[in-house]
Amino acid sequence: MKAKKKIVTLLVGMTFTVIVVSGLLAFFRPFSILVTGLHALTGFVFIALIFFHVKQNFKGMKKSIMSRYAIGSLIGVGLLTVLFIWQPKPIKAILGQIS
Repeated sequence: MKAKKKIVTLLVGMTFTVIVVSGLLAFFRPFSILVTGLHALTGFVFIALIFFHVKQNFKGMKKSIMSRYAIGSLIGVGLLTVLFIWQPKPIKAILGQIS
């Protein structure tokens, strides 16, 4: 069982690295279907691996979800989500959408 846990954890880390690098390349470089395709397909694999990771670590994660820090994290993620959907001028400037 420990070998499966190590494999899933390593695969999560490696696919996350590919997603980060391909995402940065897609953002800062001219459009490339290869980079964008790699990013999207690795994202789907990453979602599946996260499912297995949560399944294997659910007991420990349950303790974290029940902590007082979970509410603060949820508020922080919610505020960032609203900020990115609303896209005020500073966010648009970062994304290069101001003309």
